Amino acid sequence: MYGVVMERPKPRKTVDEVSVLIVLSGLFVAAVSFIFSPSVIGPLGIIVVVASAFKWGLTGGVASALWFVFITNYIYFTLEMTYGNYLAIIIVYVIIGIGLGKAVETLKENREQLEQDTRELKEKSIEYQTIFEGTQCLMFLLEVMDYDSFRLLRSNQAFKKATGISEEQLKDKNLQKLLGKEIYNKIKQRYQECLQLSASISYEETHFLPAGKKNFHTTLTPIFNKQNKVTHIVASALDITYLKQTEDDLARAYEELRIVDRRKSEFLGILAHELRNPLATIIMALPQLDSSEEKQLKKARDIIYRQTSQLSRLVEELLAITRIAQNKIVLQKKKTELNHLINQVIEDYRSKFQEKGVALMFKPAPEDIHLEADPERLFQVVGNLLNNAYKYTEKGGYTEVSITRDPGYQQGSKAVIQVKDSGVGICSEMLPELFEPFTQGNCSNSDLGLGLALVKALTELHHGSVEAHSEGQGKGSTFIVYLPCE
Repeated sequence: MYGVVMERPKPRKTVDEVSVLIVLSGLFVAAVSFIFSPSVIGPLGIIVVVASAFKWGLTGGVASALWFVFITNYIYFTLEMTYGNYLAIIIVYVIIGIGLGKAVETLKENREQLEQDTRELKEKSIEYQTIFEGTQCLMFLLEVMDYDSFRLLRSNQAFKKATGISEEQLKDKNLQKLLGKEIYNKIKQRYQECLQLSASISYEETHFLPAGKKNFHTTLTPIFNKQNKVTHIVASALDITYLKQTEDDLARAYEELRIVDRRKSEFLGILAHELRNPLATIIMALPQLDSSEEKQLKKARDIIYRQTSQLSRLVEELLAITRIAQNKIVLQKKKTELNHLINQVIEDYRSKFQEKGVALMFKPAPEDIHLEADPERLFQVVGNLLNNAYKYTEKGGYTEVSITRDPGYQQGSKAVIQVKDSGVGICSEMLPELFEPFTQGNCSNSDLGLGLALVKALTELHHGSVEAHSEGQGKGSTFIVYLPCE
């Protein structure tokens, strides 16, 4: 059984009853002798009194002197003065002196012990008070009235600060009134559990306090009286809100790392596939170079050119995403007219779309839009979006590129580039992660997942932003790029 038992004081010596009787009777008889038979103390009495006072203090010396006066007077007036009588006087005195000395020493020791206990108790009280008030834990002392009723006796500053309970409110010791019925009924079950077990218990709990939602690790420790009954409960509640948040953050970080690791594994598999196909096609075309027919030679050259271009694009994307991650890309900005630049991109991709049977349309802005940008990187942004639309739009579909100006931008106007297609669309669970590296844009496709990550990174290098919208699979998708402009 774990708990706290009230500390008992150290036992003190008690004065021997015989010593008390000797002292009291000696004082009484000495007073009577002074009244009826006064005399002068002899040399022996003086020596004995001085010795007694030196050994046992002033009280012992005075008491022994009074006894010596009485005995000397009595023997002098009523008995013959002999050496035997003097010896008897000394023996009686020694017996009485021992009793007086023991009484004086015991009283002195008790007084010193009491003073020492008082000092230690005061020092401990200061230490406990300092710990109680200085700790960051919420600490409070409860008095157990009965099984269903508890009274708040004391609480520290941390408790008052966290709960918002003032000193004036704390004058009402009723715990239910102080904390409210809902919180009280919740924590009362824990207090009752501590009573039933008669042992310390620890648990975690959540409360909504004035400072917001807080998590606590609470420990309840019972205090027992001499009858081994729980009379009080000491409660300490440690605020672990930050630890819980850190724990949640670590769990999220672990999950994110797990997802990134899975994406990288998928990426490596897809990369191997993407590299193998062009290389296999090139290898198959190489024997045709030995042919003397011009038609076969042209076909082989076209195959090699097309596949090496694809390999070059893959390598360029890998290098670009790596350089961006390492902050090694430096934009070569210059004044650029957006309608003209986008039109160039459209024309470069038009034949590719025509071969697949996908309509490619362009709606330029009604006026020129100028901005400070790196034309090559901006070309790459729009090119990647067009390549994405081409990849996921079936024959007979369309892709539309439009440019507008939005004058409501905080730092002036902004150019809006919209690429809309009628392709397979994007599943809703992929939208929040669409622009992350190694993320495939469609739930069932096998794409490297680098193109859209490059779009986001290059757009942000131009102090812009990009968004993706889709109503779901089979309903197409829309990508919107925002860029600051003049």
